[in-house]
Amino acid sequence: MGRHVAIIGSGPSAAAVALAAAAKTTTQVTIVDIGRRLARSEARGHHPNIWPAESVLSWHRALLPISGLVPEKSYFGNTPSHSQAGPEYVSDTFGGLTKWWGASFLPLTPSDMSEWPIPYSELHPYFTGLLDHIPISGQADGLSRYFTHDFFNSPPMRLSGPVHHLIDTLTGHESILAGTPRLAVSTSGANACTYCGQCFYGCYHGSIYSADMTIQRLLRDPNFSYVRGRVTGFRRSPAGWNLQLSSPVHEIGPVDNVFVAAGCLGSTELVARFFGLTRKLKLLENPVYWFMAINDGQNNKDVIPADFGLSNALLGIQPEKSPSKHYIHIQLYPASLYLWRHVLLKVAGSLGYRSAEFIHWLSTGRIYIGLLYLDGSFASTSTIQLLPSGTSVDFQIQRTADAVAREATMSLRRAMHLARFELLGPPRRIAAGTSAHYVGPLAMGSVLGTHGEVEEGLNVVDGSVLPSLPAQNITFSIMANAYRIADHTLG
Repeated sequence: MGRHVAIIGSGPSAAAVALAAAAKTTTQVTIVDIGRRLARSEARGHHPNIWPAESVLSWHRALLPISGLVPEKSYFGNTPSHSQAGPEYVSDTFGGLTKWWGASFLPLTPSDMSEWPIPYSELHPYFTGLLDHIPISGQADGLSRYFTHDFFNSPPMRLSGPVHHLIDTLTGHESILAGTPRLAVSTSGANACTYCGQCFYGCYHGSIYSADMTIQRLLRDPNFSYVRGRVTGFRRSPAGWNLQLSSPVHEIGPVDNVFVAAGCLGSTELVARFFGLTRKLKLLENPVYWFMAINDGQNNKDVIPADFGLSNALLGIQPEKSPSKHYIHIQLYPASLYLWRHVLLKVAGSLGYRSAEFIHWLSTGRIYIGLLYLDGSFASTSTIQLLPSGTSVDFQIQRTADAVAREATMSLRRAMHLARFELLGPPRRIAAGTSAHYVGPLAMGSVLGTHGEVEEGLNVVDGSVLPSLPAQNITFSIMANAYRIADHTLG
């Protein structure tokens, strides 16, 4: 008789558990998910050139700024959910927050795992294993000096002249690393990126990976089923685990194993409520800063506006040269039409919005937006606490973070000047809680076991169990760890 497994959630960690379970041919899998469905748009499946103008304008009118010039991301007019009590994002959508992410897919390094209860060697095979299921574009370059274990299976994204020149100039720099983006984006095959430049609206062509792609594919397997509902608790019986739901199905089970993959905040609330944990739990977040940069246009001969979406440069400051003594991560994006429409609509209304395409054309290859990420140690006093209804999240960024970001930007300014880029003004921190990079309340090795075990047969697998938070995006690492936990647990 086979094993019956329940997975709570449909985001990246849930997708990784599902992949591990699919490899066990006698395993029955039930995916239980809040599964908020997004409003359908006539734009999906169609090239941006023929998107209805009134639809695009309505999407922008609904957007909120995260900080300054940085807008929320959209998925054809849909935006991610926030908690009722604060700015933090909650994972309640089919596919989780990967419906809105920037698709950066970078691994942990051995030094990133100094606080983990397992060695890097235990996680490495699962980074490799995910290459069989997810397109990852990239190539060996200057970033490989830090990410010595690099993972990609697709050609790198096409880059514009100024970005190429920046990467070439900084290759071999004593402190600044530079390379092409590692993205979960198809660059070959039927779903290859078309370089329409409108990535931040949502990918019309299905080139950008999201976790629901894996879930939908596996649901075609008769061993997989999907139940839509909100899990409110667990009940253990001699026959196994039962899941208690608010509606419309009130209980599922018994099952042999439950994998909690409801997103960091959602999983923390479920497990804290199960244990009756009312104390404050440590919550880590990346402090994120944005800055502007201009290029003199000397390398613009091969630049076209449609290139500008996720086609960016990845930069980093090596730990031994970093003011924080940890790796600092920087993503440099050309100013996209999405950004110009957002800014000009907010500043000058409909008239400004109508001028966005002309401004974008004028600024193509010259104006860039940078995002600088610090590691989670600068938010080590942030907490999450269970309340009678919901949770209370208190994000606290240390004062030293701002000084570190300024010093890092000064180093970056000197290096980028060599490639004819000039940084404008100091870095500005985006609002605490809006990075969507949250980990740690149920950390392995301190709160839970090394496989996220709450009790036998009940494991937590998402970002809530990560003991530390590096500067680079953690989605790849969350998936690899979830894959590892499920593979071990299911034998």
